Amino acid sequence: MSGSRKIIIAGAGASGMCAAIAAAREGAEVTIIEKTDCCGKKLSMTGNGRCNLSNLDISEADYNEVARGRMKTWLKRFGVKETLDFFSSLGLVVSDESGYLYPISGQASTVVDILQSECKRLSVNFIFKEQVKSIDSHDDSISFTVKTDKNDYEADRVILATGGLAGPKSCGATGDGYYICEKLGMEQKNTYPALTPLLSDDDTLPKDSGVRCMAIVTFLIGDGAFASEYGEVQITKNGISGIPVLQASGLVAYHLSKNRPVTASINFFPGYDLTEYEALIDQMMDLPGERTLGDLLTGF
Repeated sequence: MSGSRKIIIAGAGASGMCAAIAAAREGAEVTIIEKTDCCGKKLSMTGNGRCNLSNLDISEADYNEVARGRMKTWLKRFGVKETLDFFSSLGLVVSDESGYLYPISGQASTVVDILQSECKRLSVNFIFKEQVKSIDSHDDSISFTVKTDKNDYEADRVILATGGLAGPKSCGATGDGYYICEKLGMEQKNTYPALTPLLSDDDTLPKDSGVRCMAIVTFLIGDGAFASEYGEVQITKNGISGIPVLQASGLVAYHLSKNRPVTASINFFPGYDLTEYEALIDQMMDLPGERTLGDLLTGF
């Protein structure tokens, strides 16, 4: 890559900063345009604030069916080893927790800070509080004008790293990249929510949020199960959340988009079969002394 090549990156999240580092290390003059007032807002929230960088067992099967073909190729080119090497080159120490990879600090903010520090070391220019509105390709198709809500910028190449619609709007997740790509003539496929809590119209759920417990959540259409996940489930004010729910939410959203009614079946005692569970209930009911139902459930 020529050292005189100017690259503009839309978005200062994880992808944008990683792209900036890769380009700047090759000698490019890099500018990141970010519509919020700081870097890595969503990144700082990932993994409950701990930042799950990757997984030792990551494969194309972890992605939706449409993406699996290309993800297999991409992961061969830049997989877990390359990811670890990249973060090691930044000076980040990574810990392995049963295959899940986290910064050893246990803080997602560490990852944000170290990415931003490397960008600054490489003289990457940051422009905050400007929103990219469109990208115009010149007749030669090797140069571009990036138009924001405030200014126009010239670039030899442009990288869109605006992210998708996943995440709260306070993090800038408004899907800017979709309409920018549409203006460039690119085809947009249907999008579905993923890694999100689920809402329920079941009025038997507790109305107060914050209840957490380990459980197996199985999602069904009629009597047929299409996803099952184990982990800490959280009862929210209007539904369910937690890692098992987030993991399956993309599939749930897809089926709901096809007007297929989905039911979540939650097993709060996954270590017991039905006979063992009923025996446990009988044992609790036979405890000596007068006990209220609340007393018995406290032990549960």
